[in-house]
Amino acid sequence: MNCEARQQRFERIVFEDGLEALVDEEREHLEACAPCSSHFALLRQLIGEARDARPAPLSPQLRASVHERATRALRATDSNPIFRWEIAAPLAVALLALPIAIAQGWLWTHGLSYLLEPWLPRSVLTGLMVFYAASAALTLGGFYGSLPFAIAYANRNRLEAP
Repeated sequence: MNCEARQQRFERIVFEDGLEALVDEEREHLEACAPCSSHFALLRQLIGEARDARPAPLSPQLRASVHERATRALRATDSNPIFRWEIAAPLAVALLALPIAIAQGWLWTHGLSYLLEPWLPRSVLTGLMVFYAASAALTLGGFYGSLPFAIAYANRNRLEAP
C-alpha cells in the first residue's frame, strides 16, 4: 500500500472509525514515514479544533434580514390564492394555442392532401399527415409540460426578491 492510499485510510479512520481502528502495521508506518505522520497529525489537529469550536453569534443585521425574508415567505404562502396571474396567464395562452394548433394542422393536412393527391400516393400523404401531427403534438406537449416549471420559477423569484 502506498502513502497516498494509507493517508486516505487515515482520513477514514480519524473521521469515521476513531483512532482505535489503527492496526499495528499502520502505527509502525506512521513512526517510519514523515509525510504520513505529519498528515496524521494534521488530521488529529483538525478534529481537535472542530470539537473545541464554538458557534459565533449572529449579527443583528443578518438576524433582521433572515427574519424579514422568512416573514415575507410566510405571508406569500398564507395569502396564496388558487388563481393568480402567474398561473392564469400561461394557462390561458396554452388553452388558446390548442385550438389554433388543431385548426392549423387540419388546414395544412387537408390542403396538402387536396393539392398533392394527383401526384403523390395516398400512403405518402398519410405519412406526411402523421409526421406533421406528431411534430405538432411533441411541440405542444413540450410547451404544456414546461408551464409548471415556468410557474415554479416565477414563484421562487417572487418569494426570493428583496
